[in-house]
Amino acid sequence: RVKSKLACPSANGISPKNRFSPAETANKSVFSKETAQAHVCLGVPSVSFKDRRRYATLLLNTVLGGGMSSRLFQKVREERALAYTIHSFHDFYEDTGVLGIYLGTSAEQAAAAVNLVLDELAKIKSEKLPRSQFESAKEQMKGSLVLGLESASSRMNRLARNEMFLGEYIS
Repeated sequence: RVKSKLACPSANGISPKNRFSPAETANKSVFSKETAQAHVCLGVPSVSFKDRRRYATLLLNTVLGGGMSSRLFQKVREERALAYTIHSFHDFYEDTGVLGIYLGTSAEQAAAAVNLVLDELAKIKSEKLPRSQFESAKEQMKGSLVLGLESASSRMNRLARNEMFLGEYIS
């Protein structure tokens, strides 16, 4: 069972300095059902909202699984047809973060799809990112930012995150 991490110290008596580390809360859960589909979610600890490397992490997320031109989408879905949907995501928290990958596939192809994802993670860790992928991911992130400015909920969420995590208003 995963230990919960509540943000409000008064809710559980745990001060921010005494929270559980990501390693302490790591787990593996498998739920079986009589269906033809398999839903897989992989996650690894990542940087917090306050970490200056968060922008590089967002760029990595974009390259890895942030759209139809991403590495995972192209390798797992388009080239090998091992998943009907695949994407990566990043969630920032005050003191940590998580980089995750979700894929939906058939039960028979789940192991092969996960192995291909793990291979791609090993590649992205060991090989230098081509300049063209870097530039493409930057342009995609810029476009997403501009589109997000048109959404009131995106703007309010950004303002709230800055206030909660950084303690300041950033226009």
